[in-house]
Amino acid sequence: MPFGTTVPADKLTSQVYGFGPDDVQLALAPLYHAAPLSWGMGCQRMGGGQVFEYHKDTAKSRGAYSKQGYSTLGDFGYLDQEGYLYIADRRTDLILSGGVNIYPPETEEALLMHPAALDVAVIGVPHPDFGQEVLAVVELQPGFEPSAALSTELIEFCRSKIAHFKCPRRADFGKLPRTETGKLQRRKLKDQYAAAAAR
Repeated sequence: MPFGTTVPADKLTSQVYGFGPDDVQLALAPLYHAAPLSWGMGCQRMGGGQVFEYHKDTAKSRGAYSKQGYSTLGDFGYLDQEGYLYIADRRTDLILSGGVNIYPPETEEALLMHPAALDVAVIGVPHPDFGQEVLAVVELQPGFEPSAALSTELIEFCRSKIAHFKCPRRADFGKLPRTETGKLQRRKLKDQYAAAAAR
């Protein structure tokens, strides 16, 4: 039986992946062997099934497998009591701030409860003391205008919903880059802010 932590349905809205195939074992492993995990999240690992390799990247292929033979594509998620797998995020999107793991979806979902927020992306940006800090980019609902006051209001709103360290220190406004299928292009957003910081 795979191990996992149950997360209440109202805690997180994630993509339900469903049961794994009969020949695949599902498990959740804490990132960097840290425990307990924030809101029951774990790095999804699979045992059995087909072996895979990254194209022309032996080191990356080797790094995708644990000593026990479990593989991962870098997804984070959790298992419910019935064994359903919920996909929530990618390891590459994790924010590490002051030695604490912060998962963007939790912060995004808190901010999306604000009436001004149409769409939200949360990313980590460089910080001289903490390594990274949390930044939110908010696409506003019609009728709302960007302002310093609204930025502060969004940050305070987030702090009223979840732990302060998970909330943005800064909230910017703009249209978020998404694919035609609606997938957030978080990497593009990170690159934009990295380029701006380098100037």
